[in-house]
This record gives sequence, structure tokens and C-alpha cells, in this order.
Amino acid sequence: MQNVIGKKSAGLDRVLYDGWPLAYQPCDPAALHLLTLLALHPPGIQPVLALPAPSLNPVPEGVTVLLRPFADTPVNRLRWEQRILPRMAADSASRLLHLTAGAASLWGRVPSVVSPTAFSEAGLLPVQERRVAGWAARLRQAAGLGGLARTSLLLWPSDLPPPETETPCRLLPGAVHPCFRRAGDAAAQSEELFRLLAGLDLPETYILYHGPAADEDLRRLFSAWSWAAGPIGEGYPLMIVGAAGRRLEGLQNEFELRGSVRSVPDLPVASLAALYQGCSLLFHPAPLPA
Repeated sequence: MQNVIGKKSAGLDRVLYDGWPLAYQPCDPAALHLLTLLALHPPGIQPVLALPAPSLNPVPEGVTVLLRPFADTPVNRLRWEQRILPRMAADSASRLLHLTAGAASLWGRVPSVVSPTAFSEAGLLPVQERRVAGWAARLRQAAGLGGLARTSLLLWPSDLPPPETETPCRLLPGAVHPCFRRAGDAAAQSEELFRLLAGLDLPETYILYHGPAADEDLRRLFSAWSWAAGPIGEGYPLMIVGAAGRRLEGLQNEFELRGSVRSVPDLPVASLAALYQGCSLLFHPAPLPA
């Protein structure tokens, strides 16, 4: 572990946050919501971040980091959620374990709260269930859903219908990361966007997709885009963020869209916000995250 915690700061309650999404899926909703929570954490809370690998994003000031290296494999993710995180929560004297990935431990002693962020059809729990490959992934899905039934509290945005679950649910105002709320004059904003997006070789105008990357989602995306690519694809190519971009070549060939679909690598949140602010349109023919 890194930054081993000593005595608790006077008057502060520790909350341990699961940093797996931040380490391995930095542009997914779970990671972005986690960054928002860390950036906006209220007084009286001492945030502690459990990471299995270094974060692409800088960790906000005042956040204690516990680094416990784990490779990104289904078996390790299962072990991390069911054994390692509960142990780290207890060892760090945390009062709560806060999760954003929607899979909780079946046996943890420290109470957990969950901000569900997985892509789902109506933003409701349980999240859209899809058959996952491999015994470890299926076991993780089953154990995670079982752990959610033991969760102390669900935190849910108040502008969405409450989830259908027996777990107590608290409605809270929606939160947005500060990087998505830039202010200032237009010239300064344009200069900042240019700086953050330098090196990405972006077209002057583009349409952005930042959504789920399962095969069925990408096929739905390409099928929908094929209707628009002819009239507008040359002037407004479709930019796909993060993990989705790594499986594009076969779909580009299959749908004959190689010239109008491009990928963007995983980005720090400041650059991702700039990518949003620079796009002509956000295209999201997919389930929504809470």
C-alpha cells in the first residue's frame, strides 16, 4: 500500500472509494462520477482512494491514496471487490465504502453505499443484465448483485425516477465535474480547448459518441450512423471515445464506414470535457448511465 494512514484527522470521517474504474476505465461513467465525488467532497469527510494501478487523472488535493497493485483481469476484479476492498476499508478505519461500479461485497464488515453508474435501459436497477463471457466474470456479476442487496444505501440523482429496489435510496441533486463548468471569455476558452486537445489530430467539426462499448452497443451505433454517414460523414466524422475505439476496425470494414468513424483514446477528465465542448453534436443511441 502507498500512503499508509496513521491516526484519523481530528473530526474527519474516512470514506474509502473504489478506484478500480479510475485505474482501468478512466472514461467510463463510474470513473467520471468518482472523480466528481472526490473533487466535490464535503467538509468533514476524509476521502481515501483505493487504486489497483496508477490513475490517468491527477488525484484531487486532500485525497489519501492506497495503491494495491492488481492486474486488470476478471479474476482480479472479483477478488478486488469481494476481498481486497472490504479489507482495505477495515484496515484504514473507514466508516464507509463508497462504490460507483455497482458491484458490492457479500461479506464486508464496513457498510457500503453505492452510486450506480452502469449503462442501463431506463437508468433503473438492477442494471441491464447481459451474458458475460468467462466463469470469473459471471461469478463477479452474481456476487456483485448479491452484495448490492446488502448495501446500506443507494445514492441516486433526484432528476431521474427512483430505482426499483428494496435497498434504501436517497435522492440527491445531480453533480457535474468542475471541468465541465468552465467559465471565462470566449477567446480564453478557445485557447484552453486547443491546449487540452493538442495532439489528438481532431477535425475542425466532429460528432461525439461516448457510450457503452459492448458489441451490441457498437453494432447499434454503426447501424444508426450508417444512415447519416453519407450526407454528413465527410464534414462531421464520428469520434468514438475510449475502449470502444479499440474494436473499431472490423466494424468499420463491415459497415463500410472507415472514412467517417475515428477513435479517440482514453483521456483525462479535463481533456474529455474539452472534447465535449468542441463537438458539434453528442450522438448517443445507447442505454444511459445514471
